[in-house]
Amino acid sequence: GREHEAPGYVLGAVAVSVPFDLAACTRLLDRGFRRALYTENFLKGMRDKVRRKAERLGAFVDVTAATRARTFGEYDEVVTAPLNGFASALDYWTRASSGPYLGRIRRPTLLISARDDPFVPPDALPDVRRLPPNVIAEFPTRGGHAGFIDGAPWRATSWAERRAIAFLDPLLA
Repeated sequence: GREHEAPGYVLGAVAVSVPFDLAACTRLLDRGFRRALYTENFLKGMRDKVRRKAERLGAFVDVTAATRARTFGEYDEVVTAPLNGFASALDYWTRASSGPYLGRIRRPTLLISARDDPFVPPDALPDVRRLPPNVIAEFPTRGGHAGFIDGAPWRATSWAERRAIAFLDPLLA
């Protein structure tokens, strides 16, 4: 959530599978089948990294609590927040979520997020009527988290990549 003016050479931007509200994303991932399917798998790798880097992280992170974290909420509280200068997980989620900053975007920007993204609840998607005119939000029904695959399996292409190129091309002309 750092605010600054984009450098002059940044003519526009595209963001895919956007974390508009990290608290809402965390609540979604930390319960039900998503916790078993996604959170447990992600955290296993993240806990392993903390164990391997314990000597370097020990001054900043409660390594024991980090290796016991069973939810993103717990992990963010003991690892993500302190390592990145946030007072708490809630402080991190609040300040690092992109949603509150959308109204301040000045360059042409395309936001692509699927309504079936397993990491982002549909009610966390912003109201497109409240976005500045230079911000285009596209929320297709399908696409998952950064998926957006089109075509036959043997010739699959990425709709989001094609859409990003189509959006950025005129800005570079």
